[in-house]
Amino acid sequence: MYGLAARDRFGAPETPVRAEYWFVRKDPGYVGIDVDAPVIDALAATVELLTESISAGLFPPRPPQTPDFMWVQCPYCNPDGIGHATARERWERQRHDPDLAHLVALLEPEALEDE
Repeated sequence: MYGLAARDRFGAPETPVRAEYWFVRKDPGYVGIDVDAPVIDALAATVELLTESISAGLFPPRPPQTPDFMWVQCPYCNPDGIGHATARERWERQRHDPDLAHLVALLEPEALEDE
């Protein structure tokens, strides 16, 4: 999104853009991506799927797969900091709902491979 905004403000539609994210915490480093037509298409499809899912009420909590030991990975899934095992078990059951198939394919595609 930032890359598209920067190109819109400072370039032209054909201006090449590379967006990078700088991690300053756990695993320092950079992740970069060229903002080209396939990336823009994937971004649009992802945002569309997420907004449609939220609008339809199909956006269940998806706690992390691994337990929180050193820090709370998901404060919504583990608000008291004592674990999210029950929430993860609930997600493991819910993710098989056919109504969530597109969302699961986006968020946890390996879950569909296991089936």
